[in-house]
Amino acid sequence: MAYMCCLFSVLYFFFELFCAGEKKKYVVSIVQYGVTMLLAVMGSMVLFLPTAMNLLQGKGIESTTDYTPGFHIGIKTLIKGLLPGVWMQKSFGTESQGIMLFCGTFVLFCVVAYFLSKRNLKEKVLSAVLMIFLVVSATFIPLENVWNGFRKANSYYCRFSFIIVFFIIYLTAAYLEKGAKFIHKKWFKSVVCVWISVELLFNGYSIVKSFAPVEGHKYSEYDEQQQERFNSLEGSDDDFYRTEQASVAGEDKGANYLGVFNEGLQFGYHSFATYTSTINSALTELYHKCGYHDYYKFMQYNEPLLLTDSLWGIKYIISDHDIEGCKKDIDAGVINDKSVYLNPYALNLGYRVQDADIENIEAENAFEYQNMLLSTLLGENIQCFKKVDSQKTVLEDGDEFQIKVPEQEHILYGYIDHVIKNAAQTVIFINGKARTTYSRVTSYKTFQIDDPEQSDIATVTLKGNIPNKDELEGVFYYLDMREFRAAIEKLKTEMFQIEDYTEGSVTGTYTATEDNEKLMLTIPYDKGWRIECNGKTVTADADRTFTVLTMNKGENKITMKYISPGFREGAIISLLAILLFVIWQRAEKKRMMKFCGEVHI
Repeated sequence: MAYMCCLFSVLYFFFELFCAGEKKKYVVSIVQYGVTMLLAVMGSMVLFLPTAMNLLQGKGIESTTDYTPGFHIGIKTLIKGLLPGVWMQKSFGTESQGIMLFCGTFVLFCVVAYFLSKRNLKEKVLSAVLMIFLVVSATFIPLENVWNGFRKANSYYCRFSFIIVFFIIYLTAAYLEKGAKFIHKKWFKSVVCVWISVELLFNGYSIVKSFAPVEGHKYSEYDEQQQERFNSLEGSDDDFYRTEQASVAGEDKGANYLGVFNEGLQFGYHSFATYTSTINSALTELYHKCGYHDYYKFMQYNEPLLLTDSLWGIKYIISDHDIEGCKKDIDAGVINDKSVYLNPYALNLGYRVQDADIENIEAENAFEYQNMLLSTLLGENIQCFKKVDSQKTVLEDGDEFQIKVPEQEHILYGYIDHVIKNAAQTVIFINGKARTTYSRVTSYKTFQIDDPEQSDIATVTLKGNIPNKDELEGVFYYLDMREFRAAIEKLKTEMFQIEDYTEGSVTGTYTATEDNEKLMLTIPYDKGWRIECNGKTVTADADRTFTVLTMNKGENKITMKYISPGFREGAIISLLAILLFVIWQRAEKKRMMKFCGEVHI
């Protein structure tokens, strides 16, 4: 938003400059504006620089922006956006969204009156040019990408519409300031006050009714119960642990394709699932390779993968359905239709690994990747996931896969390749029961397959509008629990012992049995971490997804503190900008005093 305001500031400056028409002052005005803007941007570096550096971990390095000429909407949709009580929603991942510019019928009448008034023709022409440019920027895709920081916005594309609304209101104010003598009459003020109040109530009610997913009191109840849930977990477990939720709130729990994103921030529990512009692209890539999801724009968690969940330290899973391999906590009860499931295999925040180069693993599919991932960490060949045979049958309305259930202790998993991710309503059925919508952009990838009660054949059916059902391929593996337990026990032999952890700070010990041991902390690597081992500064491997440290033999006291990258540098630049601004203003004041003195003489 700050970038958009700066961009508009340039346009508005030249608009005012050309309206004033004082050509002799053009150069001086441009220089003064340029210096002021430079100092203003420098003054904001304490916030801007850390934000920019964090954006460079994910969305800031996006290179897939499409600049092909085209328009988001037509004239009819644009006009519709100027009407009251209109909420134009779009389907996620599509371009079919209008732009809402309504800011009051009184304002719109005044804008029309502004252009019909006897104001300076040059000013009205410049106003029209700027307004047309702003509206075209909102609808013409290449220009809209520029406003969004040279990247494509995948939802709510016209994010700078507030600037257009601001300029509309500015034109209204300009008209009322000079062109409306009746504005000061009491009757007019009363009429306008009532008019705007009624309009606000109507428009607010219409928008909230159309947009709000749940009623206010229902959400308040949900919020209170969720807070109770996580406070209870925190009170019963003093260790560091991660928690994820495998089911969303709301009535349509079967369409669990969005997941729970930022509730970890809201309720104070540790979670990888987040929806933020400062995503960690290395972490989302790892989650993709493991088979959690195919979407790269955020961290999504919908169904557990016991092996990698355990490696990442996900100890608690909140779900409205049973979680294979985890123990249901009966004492925790059911809140918001969800129970607590304990993962007994979850590892600590850090543990010894033989090799941490998990970024360069190439595998045939997500399950083979997890096998190779675990093999890399342990330094030996591990085959926890084993392939099971399946038979595909093409149905009239989809595809069905029949999977032979293995005899040994297991958890069965699978996913379907080549599904077109669009807005079509395509649903996965496990043994005849609907599990989730599978064809959305945000639909998750790997699902657990429950064992059928009276058969050794499990069925996975994909039904819906599937234009390429002949091309679909099912990938099905089972997790061999005996192999899995043995591997986890090996990793548990040498773990990082946490002594204290707060927001941005971790303290603990790790006892190494030999020199140059690798300790992998499942804290995503970030330049902001300042790490000390036995009082000496150490550096984590910058090429790794997680924080990997090399330990010496014996006890290692580790202290980690986080300062956002760029904060210190930004603070210095901001202080320098403030100092330069003060010096400049004092010099300007002296110059003006000298000038006034000469004029007086």
